[in-house]
Amino acid sequence: MKVKLAKFLMNLFPNRPKYQEDHFISEIFKHPKYLSFSEEEKEMFRERMVRKNIKEAEKKPFDLFYPNISFKTLLSGKRVLDLGCGIGGKTIWMGENWGVKEFYGIDVNEESIEVANNYINNYYKGNIKFNFVQGYGENMPFEDNFFDAIVSHDTIEHVRSVKETLKEC
Repeated sequence: MKVKLAKFLMNLFPNRPKYQEDHFISEIFKHPKYLSFSEEEKEMFRERMVRKNIKEAEKKPFDLFYPNISFKTLLSGKRVLDLGCGIGGKTIWMGENWGVKEFYGIDVNEESIEVANNYINNYYKGNIKFNFVQGYGENMPFEDNFFDAIVSHDTIEHVRSVKETLKEC
């Protein structure tokens, strides 16, 4: 009943609100303590954020939610997209553990994408090609059928239109 009511209300208002611009990551970068850091301290802080995100993925891997699926078998050597990649740590962990050929990440938050790409360019030593881009699930900046698979964790509830996002996927 609650789901039917929610769907009814969502369809009642065709103009969806804008994406939340002040994501918690943006708030971190606006915090007075962060702003007081030197450029070197900011760089170290961002790098630690991604490393912490990688460790979080190790503790609670995406695979845990699908115990009967071998993502390594399915995605090894493939081109994969992480919809709602955040700062990229979980994407990096998945790519390394699944042995993907290329792993792309997309997120609405520009600062998150900058942090992810900076980590890849300055700290990542693996062989997987990672590429993080800013964009929206409803209109992704990729050619049709570009990816072999799309994964997403804790994202669908944040998109403006679930229907358009799934259609785009």
